[in-house]
Amino acid sequence: MDKIIEGVTAHTKWALFEFNSEEDLVLLTADGRLFLIDIVLGQVKEKTEFEEFSQNPHENSMIEGAKLDQLHNTLVFRTRGNKFYSVPNICAEYIKNV
Repeated sequence: MDKIIEGVTAHTKWALFEFNSEEDLVLLTADGRLFLIDIVLGQVKEKTEFEEFSQNPHENSMIEGAKLDQLHNTLVFRTRGNKFYSVPNICAEYIKNV
């Protein structure tokens, strides 16, 4: 992955590794970085950072678990502090506007 995604190392902790309805690989790191990868081309289509997690990291804000509803492309994740978040329409068009 470190050859495809800049800033990803062998020590990156992943919270989500699933496919959306457009068959893009959706990856979410524990520190709030979200990537959509075109698996056919092996390229990152879009990427974004959820600033609350990536710019202010502390133990309770790390993303502990995540789930993607493929039917609605809705991402739901939970932090170690047991706060839940929902992000609708996880596809390339949405991430461009985040």
